Amino acid sequence: MKTYIAIPYNPYHPRPYARWTANECDVKNELLIQENFWNECAGEEVYEDLLNIFREVGVEMKSKIDQWIKSKSR
Repeated sequence: MKTYIAIPYNPYHPRPYARWTANECDVKNELLIQENFWNECAGEEVYEDLLNIFREVGVEMKSKIDQWIKSKSR
């Protein structure tokens, strides 16, 4: 069993993660960020596959998402 601090998304990408967590631990051994997190969870290289799935769903659902947002902003 391994214990990590995990950040599923790096808002600074493609720059390195730059929040307090990066300064409070051994980044190389204790912090998993973005693709390293998702690949560790799956036990294999899945990050690019996940991005592609989110892109596909985003394209397919864009109009429904836009309609939902408009309905909530009234």
